[in-house]
Amino acid sequence: RIKPTARTYLAFLLWAVPMFGAIGLIGLAILTGAAFGKPNMATAIIGGSGIVLLCVGFPCTLVHFVVAAINRPQFLVPPKFRDQRGWLFRR
Repeated sequence: RIKPTARTYLAFLLWAVPMFGAIGLIGLAILTGAAFGKPNMATAIIGGSGIVLLCVGFPCTLVHFVVAAINRPQFLVPPKFRDQRGWLFRR
């Protein structure tokens, strides 16, 4: 598990926000489908938006992994921590 630290917090947010939003939208789509008794256009739009957020958020987990491992790309690392090494090169 890669924990969010001060050095990797921005990269953590890049995947956490879309993933949690996707979970909320997919849950809302399930609830609206259950409330109306059958799937309708609103359920499809809400569920589709959740799927799109999942597809956006998942590749960003790899960005978080790279930032934690090698401290690159530099623009995702706060200036205070740019001179530190990632966990891969600390050994």
